[in-house]
Amino acid sequence: MRVEIEGPYGPLEHRFSVSSPPSSGEVSITTRLNKGDYKESLAVLQPGDEANAYGLEGDFTWRSSDMPHIFVAAGIGVTPFHAMLAERAQQSHPLAATLIYGSSDDPPAFKDYLDAWANKYAEFNATYISGRVGVAQVLAAQDGTRLIIYVSGPSKMVDTICADLIAAGVDPAHILTDQFTGRLPSDG
Repeated sequence: MRVEIEGPYGPLEHRFSVSSPPSSGEVSITTRLNKGDYKESLAVLQPGDEANAYGLEGDFTWRSSDMPHIFVAAGIGVTPFHAMLAERAQQSHPLAATLIYGSSDDPPAFKDYLDAWANKYAEFNATYISGRVGVAQVLAAQDGTRLIIYVSGPSKMVDTICADLIAAGVDPAHILTDQFTGRLPSDG
């Protein structure tokens, strides 16, 4: 989803993954507020301030399959996984997935939800990693040709992890990605 807000020198636009489940009837985004024109302008918004949101698009969604689902997230890249898992939990569907989540935040975003789901659903597991741990190494015990692997986070991280997975023998057709490109030039 693209969100446009008014910055100090004109309109600013940024892409976000939706963090709310579709059945909630709301569209929520989750972000880390850090330095930069866009994030600083976002941080000072008050209730009633306007933002333009448009462009709900993409196909980074849960795939029905008998193959295990592996979710790999870096930082706020966990947002689409939160949306998928929350939707499945609300609809009483199995959460047959393993999440490998690297974050420098303490605690990581959505950790309370993820831990609650891991406690409630035996088929869901959340593994938290810090530092640069090779995802291919974490998955070494599993058959990479029989997995669906979702990777979400900053573009450079996604590209690196995908290259590592392919080098480890994972079929590229079984890798789905959601890359964060950052701020976009505004259309107006």
